[in-house]
This record gives sequence, structure tokens and C-alpha cells, in this order.
Amino acid sequence: MIYKLGHFAFTREASRERSYLKYLRGSINMRSFRLSALAVLSASLLVGLMMGCSGETTEVIVEKEVIKEVEVEKIVKEEVIKEVEVIKEVPVEKIVVATPVPAPIRIPELILTQTGNPVCLGADCASSVDEMDIFTQFTEPLMLLDPDNNLIPWLAESLVMHSPTDWTMTLRKGVKFHEAEYGTMTAKDVIASYYHDVREGTANKKRVPASMQEAVLTATDGDDGYVIDWKLSGAGTASLPNHLAAMRTVVTAKGYIDVVGEQTSRHPMGTGPFVFQQWQPNVKITGSRFDDYWRGAPPIQKVVWKIIPDAFTRKQELMTGGAHILRALEPDSFDEVNNNDGTRAISVLSSRYVYVVLDVDEAPFDNQKFRQALNYAVNKQEIVDTLFGGFGAAAVNGVTHPFLCENDGGPPVYQYDLAKAKSLIDEARAEGAPVDDVIKLYAPNDRYVLDKETGEAVLGYWKAAGLNVEYYPQSRSVLFPLALRSFTEYKADIDGPFLIGNGNGLGRAEFPYELWLENKDGGRGRAFASPHPASWEEDLDKARLLASCSDESKALLAKMNKDVVDFAPWVFLVNFNDLYGVSDEIEWRPWSTEIRMLYEVDLR
Repeated sequence: MIYKLGHFAFTREASRERSYLKYLRGSINMRSFRLSALAVLSASLLVGLMMGCSGETTEVIVEKEVIKEVEVEKIVKEEVIKEVEVIKEVPVEKIVVATPVPAPIRIPELILTQTGNPVCLGADCASSVDEMDIFTQFTEPLMLLDPDNNLIPWLAESLVMHSPTDWTMTLRKGVKFHEAEYGTMTAKDVIASYYHDVREGTANKKRVPASMQEAVLTATDGDDGYVIDWKLSGAGTASLPNHLAAMRTVVTAKGYIDVVGEQTSRHPMGTGPFVFQQWQPNVKITGSRFDDYWRGAPPIQKVVWKIIPDAFTRKQELMTGGAHILRALEPDSFDEVNNNDGTRAISVLSSRYVYVVLDVDEAPFDNQKFRQALNYAVNKQEIVDTLFGGFGAAAVNGVTHPFLCENDGGPPVYQYDLAKAKSLIDEARAEGAPVDDVIKLYAPNDRYVLDKETGEAVLGYWKAAGLNVEYYPQSRSVLFPLALRSFTEYKADIDGPFLIGNGNGLGRAEFPYELWLENKDGGRGRAFASPHPASWEEDLDKARLLASCSDESKALLAKMNKDVVDFAPWVFLVNFNDLYGVSDEIEWRPWSTEIRMLYEVDLR
């Protein structure tokens, strides 16, 4: 089975010939004058991309050195050697990737709004996609999901799957780092970045499958080469490129990592279209244009992320000209922004849904009937209609994300039934579950659209079912690091269910099972969803090896979805339609993954 994204083939073997004249009467010393000239040839190489992505042309300049050897007249023992001229063209292996011409600066300053202060700006410690949305402008991934959810090579030029455990990656040539002392990206930088981003003790290591945690990367053509062999452990996975597209690693220079270590996530330095300048916590993050960007510098001189937790203030910033792109626009402001002179509102089906995580190993949540009761007690459609205006979200129909072909489009799970919820609570109580104890519910108040309000709605529904519930909304910078820690640390800091989202940046249906349900060392599935049936891991191992959208994948994911929904490790809530406010000054379209590729922004 061959899985191939893009292809690049360009070889030139250089050979240098030397000619010597020998004479019957011994060797003759010759004086040679070598006259050098450079003949410059240019070629355009088309990189074919898989899954509907159009090809990208890279200009490659091959320098050929032409050597002219002239043997001149010399008298040796009264013999005259006539002038002989030998011209030889000797190709020299020297490939220079031409840097695209920077675009003229048309936007002096691009301003974006951010709902909360990031936890960090690195793949190793990122707690949420909206942080990746920032740092990917500075440090880039090897693969990428484009706006149409097609998987494309990015800093990698190709990625070939020989088997689920054996992959070969070819890197782009001539990609410069922001700091000139580190030169251009080579194999050693990618290898160092990956090992740094999935090192022991990082939140990121818990996100990747076990086969990637112990991956061995080898530079097959040397540290300064461009080919890397990936050896994954165990049975491997067919989703390696998807994980790389989900920012499981972003590339910085090995020398930079050696110098700053873990501080790469506080001061990112990479190959992106913008150079990191400053991070003022709870105020703003700034970057400036990188003139030597490998795709050609963008038309933006400076980019600013303003950290504004309050939704009304964010909206006013946009409508009064203080911002160009507003993420997390609330549904009741959609028409106002759309009708305002100078702004427009945009909607896109999100790859993210939100839910409440239950600790299935802790009473009373270890009782399946009680977990199901918590689901039936929540009126998801009412949340959609009242909080989200009927269009800003939709009730979820299971674990598989709606934008993927493995989602069967069926009805929402656990449709509201208060009578059934109360009956199941009574049954759980009769079985000895302490259902009358206080339940502490946690939720972020500065990450998702109406996250605090959604948590308040769950609080009200659970109270209506006769439960004793307390509510603790918190900043995402406090809550999320706790949710990503180990089981023991979690119990010491949070003693109740919490609302969180799952954004499928992989474009693979098994992703939420890997991230939140798999029983693996240090994983969230072991912390919150275990013990559970062993068949979950068996099915997940099979799913990792299947092609997306295949009949086998659809059938297996349907089974996995049913098993998890019945087990009810979560209270299933809503899938977003991401709403944005955009200034009419710029041209830009949103991505379903929440990543705002600012390289694409331009004046209208």
C-alpha cells in the first residue's frame, strides 16, 4: 500500500573529468590557465499534491560551471609543443531555490481579536487550537489541512507510506529561518523539533498515538539533507500525515532549541510568514512580516492579536475599525455585524463540538445509568435555539464529527427526556450511587462562543432533574492545563465534570477516540474514560489503518460511535457553526479548523 502526498524528483550526478597529456619521452610539466564562466539554467518543477490540491511551482536554478583548459606553447628540450585548447563543460551539483518576490505592503497592520490569553505558543504545550492559530504564523507544520479539508504537504514536500510503520518524508529546500544565523531548514531541524515537541512530560505527547510517541526519525541523506525516514512503533498508523497537519510538531531550528530549550513556546522562531515580536500577557501578541518567507512575503507589515475576553468589546472593536477579523462572534450579533457599514459576518461548519467530560472511575459517575441520566436531562435543542439562535450550533449526533464522511447524519443522541432522566437517577440511587452528593461543574469562560452560558444551561437542566450542582466557570488558562495533566493531578485540582471542546484538526474520524477515550499511559482516556471495554482499543487499532471514507471505515466508526454513546463517558452537547466578523477592507475566508492562515489575507 502506497500513501503518497506530492512527489519530487530531481537528480543530477556531477562528474569531474581530468585529462592529462603524456609523452613517450617522460612526463611534461604543463602550465594551465583555467578560465571560469557561469552558465545559469532555470527549471520549474511541478509538485503534484494529493486529494484535490492544485500543484505548486518551485523555481530551481541549476548553476553549471564551464571550465576552459588551455595548454600553451612551451619549449622542452628544444621541442615545441603547439598550443592545444581543450574546452570541457563540468556540471557542478549546486541547486539554488529562488526565494519568491515579496508582495508589496498593502496592509500596514492587521488586527485580530483573541478571546483569552494563551497558555503557550508552542506545539509541545498548547492547550487549544486557538493557540495553534497564533503560533502557526511563526512556526509552521510539515503538513496542513486546507480550507476545504484537503490534506496537503507544507514544509514537507512529500510523505510516502511504505507501511503503517515505515514512512519517507522529503523536505522543501531553501526554506529560511527567521534568524539568519540558523540558515535554512534541513533534516536535523525537523528531527530536533519533533523530539522536542513530543518529549516526555509534555501535554502534546499525550495527544499523539502510542506508535508516534516512540517514533524514530533518521536523516537518510545526512543532518543537512532533506530526506527523513519515520519508523513508528507497534502497528503504526495511517494517520501520521493527519497528526502532522494537526500541529503535533512545528519546525524551528535545532540550534535554536539547543540554546533556548523550553522557552521556544514563549518566544517562537521558525519559518512562518511572520516573525514573533512580543507577547504581553492578557493584552496582545505581535509579529512582523518575514521578507524571506518561502512562499513570498505576505502583503502585511505587522500583525496584532488583541486579547479581549468580553464579547461586546470584541464586537465594538471590529465595528469601529479597531480590528479586521473577529473570531467567536456571538449569534445574536451576527446580523448587526453583517448590516454594519464596513463589516460582514461569515459562518462555516466547525470541526469542533463541546461536551461535558465525566470521570467514569469516580462515584457517582461510575454508574452508567447516572451518566445516561445526565445526558437525557439536558435539552440540547433548546440550547441551540435560545443561546445560538438556531444557526450558531447544532445538537451533536455522536462522537464522529459532522464534517466527516463517517458521520451518518443521524438524529442527535440522548434527545431531551426529563422523565427518563429522573427515572434513571432513581435506579442509580437504588444501586447505591451517591447521586445526592454535590456535583461541581467546571467550564471555561473565555475560550468558546458562549462557553460560560452553555455551562450555566447544563447547570440549570441538572438542577431541574433534582440534582445538587455547583458551578465554577474559570479562565481557560487555568482550567485547560489541569484537564491535560495526569489522573492524579487532575483529582487534586478539579473534583467534578468539566465542559470542553474537541476540534478535529486531523480530518480523521478516529481522532476523538485517540485523544479523549483511548486507555494509554498519560492519556485523557485513561484519566477520564477508563475503565471501559477492551474492544475500544481493538477497534481503534483497526480504524487507524483504514482509508478515510472507505466502506470499512464507515462501518467500523458507526460501531465505535454506538459503543461510546451507550457507555456515556460525556454529556454530549452541540457542534458549532463558527461565526466570524470581518472588515470589508480585507479579503479572507475562514477554515473549519479555526486556523486563520494570515498569509492569504489581502485587500479587497
